[in-house]
Amino acid sequence: MAVSNLFEYPNHSSEEIFQTILQAKDAKVERIVSYGQVTPKDEPYDQDCDELVMVLQGQAKLKLNDQDEILLGKGDILNIPKHTRHWVTHTSLQPPAQVLNLDGNKHSNIEYQILPK
Repeated sequence: MAVSNLFEYPNHSSEEIFQTILQAKDAKVERIVSYGQVTPKDEPYDQDCDELVMVLQGQAKLKLNDQDEILLGKGDILNIPKHTRHWVTHTSLQPPAQVLNLDGNKHSNIEYQILPK
């Protein structure tokens, strides 16, 4: 049995790192490490499933639909409902933004319950 560590990754990369941690019938957990990358303004994400974003380290700013930007930092959790157009407008360089995404699929009925503050 192999042991992996979420905090082992290159010090720098010109590309975001996407790593699937778990792929199941109704859900996927993916680790994303970003080194300043952002979403192009003309290419918003618009997914067929809810997305739960959990920041492990660093910072990221997201813009959802026409709302103000949301700053996420270490430990923050954000639920993005399906078909919510969204953009990543900033990711930190030092430390790199590291995020876990939990995605359902368009046929799943996964309900997220976010911990109270």
